[in-house]
Amino acid sequence: MREGYDWYYASEKDRDLQNRTAIVDGAHNEHWVWRYKDIRGWWSNTHHNRIDGVRQAVPTNWVPKSKPIWFTELGCSAINKGANQPNRFLDPKSSESGLPYYSNALRDDLMQQSFLTAVLGYWADVENNPVSDIYGGSMIDTDHVYIWAWDARPYPWFPNATSLWSDGGNYQTGHWLNGRATHASLQQVVAELCEMAGLRNYDVSRLFGVVRGFHLASVPSGRALLEPLSKRFNFDVIERDGQVVFVPRLGGKTHVLNLEKLVLNPEMDHPIETRRTAAPEISGRVRLLFEQADADFSPISEEVSVPHSDQRIVSDHELPIVMTRSEARETLEHWLAASRVGRESIRFALPLSERAIGVGDKIIFDQDNAREYRVDQVENGPYQMIHAICIDQSTFTAAPPIVELTEQRLYIPSVPVLPIFVDVPNIASDDRPTAPYVAVTSDPWTGPVAVYASDGGQNFRQELLISQRSVIGRTLAPFTAKTSALEDRGIGFEVELGAGQLTSISSIAADVGYNMAAIGDPVSNVWEVIQFRNAELIGPNKYRLSNIKWGLKGTDTERPNVWEAGATFVLLDRDPTQLALKAEQRDIERIYRVGPAARGPSDPVFTELAFATKAKGLRPLSPVHVRSKLTSSKLVVSWVRRGRIDADTWFDTDIPLGEEREEYIVRVLKNSEHVLTKVTQTPECAIA
Repeated sequence: MREGYDWYYASEKDRDLQNRTAIVDGAHNEHWVWRYKDIRGWWSNTHHNRIDGVRQAVPTNWVPKSKPIWFTELGCSAINKGANQPNRFLDPKSSESGLPYYSNALRDDLMQQSFLTAVLGYWADVENNPVSDIYGGSMIDTDHVYIWAWDARPYPWFPNATSLWSDGGNYQTGHWLNGRATHASLQQVVAELCEMAGLRNYDVSRLFGVVRGFHLASVPSGRALLEPLSKRFNFDVIERDGQVVFVPRLGGKTHVLNLEKLVLNPEMDHPIETRRTAAPEISGRVRLLFEQADADFSPISEEVSVPHSDQRIVSDHELPIVMTRSEARETLEHWLAASRVGRESIRFALPLSERAIGVGDKIIFDQDNAREYRVDQVENGPYQMIHAICIDQSTFTAAPPIVELTEQRLYIPSVPVLPIFVDVPNIASDDRPTAPYVAVTSDPWTGPVAVYASDGGQNFRQELLISQRSVIGRTLAPFTAKTSALEDRGIGFEVELGAGQLTSISSIAADVGYNMAAIGDPVSNVWEVIQFRNAELIGPNKYRLSNIKWGLKGTDTERPNVWEAGATFVLLDRDPTQLALKAEQRDIERIYRVGPAARGPSDPVFTELAFATKAKGLRPLSPVHVRSKLTSSKLVVSWVRRGRIDADTWFDTDIPLGEEREEYIVRVLKNSEHVLTKVTQTPECAIA
């Protein structure tokens, strides 16, 4: 018997009282005229209009079975009892907003799934979907059934990005399939896990629920697979007549027993033996870690507090299941309530004639309707020994809904990355002397960047993963080279950044290596290392840098006399990343592909470039403080050695050598012509 086909409710009062009125057409026996769900009758018969209640003798132009029927809008809200009125929905801005009959307004994805499964399954059955003898097709063209609604907006940014779309709050109980279409029924998931465990004889027909996601890091035993689902969806696994049966903890049959039916067990003092265990030690707070639904599926926790308990003590649990926060809270509250109510258990005996009572069934004694018990164990012998625990239906009710919207990061498509290979000497003493630094940026920045390399343009291998965006910019005006190593307290120069920021530092911070930067030309691979102490913001992304040390790390020997406007600026004091190159790879050109780490090196978004390192970190630094002394017979030239490794120490009388040997070449020029070359192993040379 079906509403809208066999009967209807004449009023809301009749609906409340379940008084049903049959749908009949007594005058002409065309019942389908009044049955708003009788699609088959409408499609199969001629149509006679009823004008002012009078049936017209001449039918309309409709030819029975002449055309297939399309469902252009089929759907149901994901709300409690949504199938009572599939067209109803909640939207505070709509005049059509309203709850389905008797709905409690809670979200119910299973309701939506069950409705669509029932309707689509019904019309997929050829017995329910007759074939036309005119066009040879089915009455309902199942290839043209359109489900309401699939939203073109990307999930989960819709519904969560409420800053973009203000109707995101309607998603929770709305008609949307986004994020729900891939849900599996609990029956399907448990059946699949049984098959994975090699179990064939099982019954999952009594399970109900929606599994949004279930994370299997490995394939353990069947029990371990099912345990998280059992905890979340409150079902037990029992064996009946050689079959494994999955029974909801409140889904068993209810048996009302009279005390007269009980058998007196000689081992018991009373027909019913009641036990009450001590109150369990429950933590002040119970927390559940799970994977959050309708978001980015990242782990999240929900917790509930136990009244009158030590809130400092937290009991942590974890389920590898995708849930909403409301479902997680509902699970926790059920655990706590069940542990409280389940302290009471009973044991009694029944005659063998009561074998219909099995594990999972519910027991109520007619003398005490206030208490309900669930059978947990049955022992068969001369009689049945029943072990049952006290249950409370209210512990299985849904928790009040929680506002689920989680603001999502807006989707940013992958964009090309700007890679800059900064081939300069070591910034820190423990850096690789044979490898250049790699700076990367993009607009917008989309996350980690991968650097792939190949020696011949094929078989690219990943060599770097750079997680941070580099601070890269360009100089705004030309400036000339300054004296190296000494702090220049002049006006400095101006730079414009693509992203990031620069800050001023103290002299102590400068001494330990902060605010190191490189100015140069990536094409010619000419760079100058500098350090600045003052950074003054003079405009959007524009800074004036001053208190600068120029030509550091020996780069004063290759810098040009003038840096033109537009020279590249790279900040090097944020743990710059280096390639892992060996000394024998110096001057060997390699092909690099640089792009978003989420993509592969063959993706067109990757930037390809050829580069050969000069291994400038291996180059000894030039001597300084050159002096000459003329004697009667010769000219003595002396100098001070510089070291490239740990040469800034003040605790020794000399700095580490840092090279395989100490050796200098002295060339003598006369009128710009080379006249003498001498090699010495000490920092002085006598020229006769």
